Amino acid sequence: MDLILTGKGLPFKTRQVAEIRKKTLEKSGSIVKIVEFDGGFALEREESRVAEERRQRVPLSRRNRMLIREQDKDPAYHYHIVSDDPKAPGRVQDFLNAWWEKVPRSSIKGMADNRTDVGTDLGSDATFPAGGGVRGVVMRIKREIWEQDQAEKELRLQEKEHGMRRKPKKPGNYGKAEIASGLTREPEF
Repeated sequence: MDLILTGKGLPFKTRQVAEIRKKTLEKSGSIVKIVEFDGGFALEREESRVAEERRQRVPLSRRNRMLIREQDKDPAYHYHIVSDDPKAPGRVQDFLNAWWEKVPRSSIKGMADNRTDVGTDLGSDATFPAGGGVRGVVMRIKREIWEQDQAEKELRLQEKEHGMRRKPKKPGNYGKAEIASGLTREPEF
């Protein structure tokens, strides 16, 4: 049983005070109920949520400060972190012009929760420091649009690769050499 008490570790004196704390916790996504405890009231966190809310250990060798947890992603979207560099402005606007949208901070739980060395931005967009004065802006696009873009990109890549694999017109004839004077000479084999 996971009980939430006052900051001093004592039960809430009245049900009304416990209700106020309950509403605050529910706004942050916790599911709690009020229970009588030791002559007062406490909040009991729902057991299934306790395990879900516990942080998982991530070894330092595998950490990624620019990672969005899978449970925070909407499966209908593809996510990308875009560098907003004041020395090279316009990248975020390019994404916006291509129908990407900035992700609201409220839709990503834990933004900067694990970081003590930096603060969070004011505003509603999910951003964080990426180092060197650059901000990482979390953006997303509808998955179906992203998949169309990927298919077009793959098609262009295949066309380029096909051009590289073209066979010469005659065996052993791969081109010609030009001399600066303008004379042309075919390779000798």
